[in-house]
Amino acid sequence: MTTSKAEQETILRFDQEERVLHLYTAYPAEARKWERLGYAVEVCGRTESGEPRGWRSQAPLEALRLRKVVDGEVVKRRRGRGFGLGARKLAGAEPRPQRRRPVARRRRSPPSDTAN
Repeated sequence: MTTSKAEQETILRFDQEERVLHLYTAYPAEARKWERLGYAVEVCGRTESGEPRGWRSQAPLEALRLRKVVDGEVVKRRRGRGFGLGARKLAGAEPRPQRRRPVARRRRSPPSDTAN
């Protein structure tokens, strides 16, 4: 039995006393993502046939990052001016001019002695 998209929920819960982020998901791809990120993920629910159905994990509260929202849209971060580059251009930002290949010079043959 497969779960519907509505049933594949992910819940993040924390409180100020414990300062721990509790993670739960019924979405297998999210559980795999947590494992790739280094979280200790455990199966907390199974179907009648024994297949994993729910996963949970814990993380420090500092792992949660909320981004700024304006008019219901996430504000995109500006790119290209990070790391203190200032007004300098990034390498490879301008197209390179075509280089001319040097013309091969023909070798002159030594003067022959028959001219005398």
